[in-house]
Amino acid sequence: MKLIPPSFWIALIALLTLSGASRALAADVTQYAVLKGQMFVQTNAVSPVIDEEAGFVFHVFVDSDSDWDEDDTLTSVTLRLPNSSLVSIPDDDGFEFGDGFPSLSALDTAYPDGTYALITEGVNDGLRTNSLTLTGSDYPPTPRFSNFTAAQAVDPAADFVLSWDPISGGSTNDFLMVNIMGCGDDGDDILETPGPGEPGALDGLSTSVTIPARKLRPGQTYQVELLIGRFGEFDEESYPGALGFAGYFKLVQMPLVTTGEQTGCSQGGFQLVFNFQHGSFGAGTNGMIQFPQPLSYYFVNFSIRDSDYPETVTFSGPLGSGLDNTTNAHSGSSFDSAYYGSPQVDMPPFPPGGVYTIGYKDTELKWNLLDPDAANQQVIIVPSVVVDASNVLQQINWTYKDINGNSIPPQPFMTGIGLSVEAVGGRYDVFSGNDQGITPDQTNHILTSTVIWTNVSMVFMHFTDPANNSYWSYWSRSSIPPEITTTNLPSGTVGTPYSFLLHANGGTGQFTWDIESGTLPDGLSLTGAIGEIVGTPTQAGTNEVVIRVTDTAFSSATNSFSIVIHPGAVPPSFSSANRLLNGDFEMLLSGESGKTYRIEGSTNLIQWSELLTSGAHPIDGTLYFRDTTAAGLERRYYRAMLVP
Repeated sequence: MKLIPPSFWIALIALLTLSGASRALAADVTQYAVLKGQMFVQTNAVSPVIDEEAGFVFHVFVDSDSDWDEDDTLTSVTLRLPNSSLVSIPDDDGFEFGDGFPSLSALDTAYPDGTYALITEGVNDGLRTNSLTLTGSDYPPTPRFSNFTAAQAVDPAADFVLSWDPISGGSTNDFLMVNIMGCGDDGDDILETPGPGEPGALDGLSTSVTIPARKLRPGQTYQVELLIGRFGEFDEESYPGALGFAGYFKLVQMPLVTTGEQTGCSQGGFQLVFNFQHGSFGAGTNGMIQFPQPLSYYFVNFSIRDSDYPETVTFSGPLGSGLDNTTNAHSGSSFDSAYYGSPQVDMPPFPPGGVYTIGYKDTELKWNLLDPDAANQQVIIVPSVVVDASNVLQQINWTYKDINGNSIPPQPFMTGIGLSVEAVGGRYDVFSGNDQGITPDQTNHILTSTVIWTNVSMVFMHFTDPANNSYWSYWSRSSIPPEITTTNLPSGTVGTPYSFLLHANGGTGQFTWDIESGTLPDGLSLTGAIGEIVGTPTQAGTNEVVIRVTDTAFSSATNSFSIVIHPGAVPPSFSSANRLLNGDFEMLLSGESGKTYRIEGSTNLIQWSELLTSGAHPIDGTLYFRDTTAAGLERRYYRAMLVP
C-alpha cells in the first residue's frame, strides 16, 4: 500500500522544528504523529480521481533522530486505538505504520475519531505513553493541476511553471508541498519544495512552482505529487524534547513527461562526476593549489538497489564521451545495493549530451542527458579551516575561484554545496550539503562533530548543478614536503641526443620542476611538467645547476647538480695531398690524438681495399700516409674511418 512520501516527513520535521519547542538532548523520541489522508491521481486535464489501490490511508510514525554513527535508542513502539486495541509498530529503518482502504467509511471504521496513544520504550526515557486526538475529518480541498496538458511535453532545457487551481479556503496555515520523483517504484526525489519557514516555502495560497531549466532529463516520465495538509493538534509538552501532531492531508499524483528521445524507466541512479586536480593544506590551514586549474577528468557514477548485483557493468556514451562498452574501474556494495564508477576520462573532460547506456546483467539501462556544459561550469571551491587551541576542527570556510584563480561569486548553475572530512584510519565524517542545507550563497560551515585536525587526511568540497552533476575538489592535509631522490646527472656528449628524467618522493599532488639557479648546458632544457632534461648538447664543458621541485601545496625542495658534456667525436680529414715523381700519393690525415684509423683506397668508389691501419700522433692527432700502390693510376679515392 502507499504511505505518505518520505519527502513529506522531511518537511513535517522542518515544520515541527520551527515551532520552537525545547529539545531534551537524551530524548529517545523527537517527533511522533497520527495522520489520515486521501490519495488521488490525475490522468487528464479534467479532475483527479481517488486512487483505486489505496485511496484512503491511516499513517503513524515515530522518529528517533539519532546521529548517523549512533545506535537508535528507541527500542519499541505500540499504538493504542480509541477502541483500546493495540497495534505493534514495526522498526523498518524507523518506526512507521500505514494502512490503506478503498473508502473513507472503511478508513473511519478501522480508525475512528478519538484519542490515539503511542506507547514507546527507549534506553533513555524508559516506557512512556503519549496521546494525540484525531477528530473532525478536517480534510483540505482536493488539489487539481491546471496545466496537465502542458506537463506532458515539457522542454527540459527551459524553465517550466507547474500550476494548480487556487485552494478553496486555503490559508497560510495550510502546509503545501510539491515533490517530483523519477519513474519507477524506487524513483529518486528530483525536486521538492522547501519546508515551512524556509525561503520559497508553499502554503494554501500558493498556485504554482517553477521547475528550473536542466533539472529534468530529456525523454523521461516523472511523477509529480502535490500535497496539502491541515493539522489540528500540536503537542510540545507531553514528551519533553519531542513534538507530536495529528491532522489530515490530501495528495494528488500526475505524470510529467519531458521531450526528447524516450529512453524508458531505467533502474538506479546516474551521475556525471567532474574532478579537479588535488590541492593541499600543506602543514597549514589554508587550501592551496596551482592555477590555472581546469577540470582534470570526469567519470560516471552508477548506483542501483539489487541484492543480486554483478561484479562488473559497462559504460557507453555518445561520440566524445570517451566511453564505449567500457568496464567499470571501481565498485562497492552494501547489502541490497551496489555502485559502479567508470574509468576516468580526460580527453578533455567535457562529455557531450546524448544517450548514455549502462550494460547491467542482460539489460541496457539508458539515460538521455542534456549537454552538461562542463566547460562553462568550472568553479573550484577552495577551503580554509578554523582550528581551536585543542587542535579541534571548528569550522570550514571557502571561496569560489575560476580556473585562473580569480575569486568569483556563487554562480547560477550551482544548486548546492557538499563537504566531507576524511580522517586517518578510515574514519569518515560527512557533512553533506543535502543533509545540512548548505546553499551556494554560504561560505562557511560549523562542524557539529568533534574532529581532531591532525587526524584529518583529506577535505572534500563539491557543488551540484541543476542536472545533479557534481564538481569535486580534493584537499589533503600533509606536513611531508617533496624530496628530490635523484642524486647525480649522467654526462653527455656534444652532438648526441640527451634525455634524463628526474625523480622525487613525498609531497602532495603533482610536481612541477624548474631551475632555481645556474644553467643547463647549451642545447639542453628542463620540461617543467614531468622533470625531464632533454635536448642535444652543442658545447663541451661542466655546468652547475640547482633544480627545484614544487607540489600542489606549494611545498618545494632543491638539489644541486653538476652535468658534464664531453666533446663529440672529431671526423677525420685529409690535407696536403700530393703526387710524387714516382707516382705515389701522399697526404696528411687529421684526427684525434690517441685514436686508431684505417685508410682504405678505391678506383671506382664501389670496391675498397685496406691500405693502412695506424694510430694518430699522440700530440696533434695527425697521421702521415703514403700510397705506394698508386703508380700508374690516373685517379685514386681514399677514405678514413675510426677503428673502435
